[in-house]
Amino acid sequence: MPQYAEWRYRFRDLSGFTLSRVCGGHGALSSTSVGAFAMATDEARSFRSLVLDALSDLCRRLTMWLLMLDTVPTHVCMVPDGHRRFSKATGTDLRQAYAIGKRNVHLVSDWFFSVSALVVTVFVYSLRNFSRDQFEMRAALDKAKEGYEDILDNL
Repeated sequence: MPQYAEWRYRFRDLSGFTLSRVCGGHGALSSTSVGAFAMATDEARSFRSLVLDALSDLCRRLTMWLLMLDTVPTHVCMVPDGHRRFSKATGTDLRQAYAIGKRNVHLVSDWFFSVSALVVTVFVYSLRNFSRDQFEMRAALDKAKEGYEDILDNL
């Protein structure tokens, strides 16, 4: 594969993350449905355990992907998406769905910083979303403000 050619490598795992890579020194991690994994049932493991297992699998896959590239991206971009779909599919409150997405972004950001990524960019809200009703906008923006302030405070 030519070093500077544009190409995309995509995969999905339990957490709903899709990984995209465009050559030229920057990696991009976009989320097609952050937190879009099945909620734990009575017989299944706890929700926390499910999240940690999904993220462990994601970290393992990302590590293998980075080793295949023989490089570590210096800039990673995440686009959390799918909070409303997750909320509807699981019966979760929309604010809770945004909190789950925020937690996933925080965990994945920590992982990328631990493998020497220099910059992690998170695109929190698109202009198209400002046409949604006030409750949805407020839920998204409140959780984003709360969550990403926490991330910045802990860097």
